[in-house]
Amino acid sequence: MYYNDSLHNHVRRMVIAADPSLEKKMSYKSATIGGAALAHHNIDHLTKPGKIGVKEPFQMVILQGGSAEPLSEKRRAQFREKVSEFNKVITERGGKTALYLTHAYVKPHKRAKPENIRLTEDLYVSVGNEVGALVIPLDSHSKRPTVAGPT
Repeated sequence: MYYNDSLHNHVRRMVIAADPSLEKKMSYKSATIGGAALAHHNIDHLTKPGKIGVKEPFQMVILQGGSAEPLSEKRRAQFREKVSEFNKVITERGGKTALYLTHAYVKPHKRAKPENIRLTEDLYVSVGNEVGALVIPLDSHSKRPTVAGPT
């Protein structure tokens, strides 16, 4: 979620609201490739301490795929494989993985279909369960994120 001030800024504000003493103690980064699949991101480089300006290992890494990934069996399989692979790297470095549901396509996009949000939810929840990741779903009625506990 790069638009609307990027997810890392929303997470930062939530942490500060929960505990203002953490404002200067935590670091947040976002690595976004517009229109990309999760597989296009170099998780080894992005999570290696010191590589992107954060000296300590990440405590949590939030992954989000592209909106088209849930729409075909081939893309779902690739997403599942990459989350599993990325989760291994993240956990070996002491972090936890979270999956942030992407929005489904809406009209007038040519791929907009009512079932897309269910395909997305099914993929993220099943993959989250497989790797033990926190799943952060969307409220499909308001399009605002709601946080769910570990799956």
